[in-house]
Amino acid sequence: MPNIDKLLKQNDAGFKRYTGIHKATFHEMLNAMQQHEAQKTKSGRPSALSLEEQILLTLTYLLA
Repeated sequence: MPNIDKLLKQNDAGFKRYTGIHKATFHEMLNAMQQHEAQKTKSGRPSALSLEEQILLTLTYLLA
């Protein structure tokens, strides 16, 4: 998995080639996840991955 910053700096075609979705769709997914996380009660161990990394990991897994 490439560095998230490097991946987000790519043009839309490169981003779509790696993830299967457009950058705009990724940002919509990220906003939805951030809203969901804000409503959730914090319990248990915190995640080692950021929300961006979690979404990219899921997309990578689904494309494989």
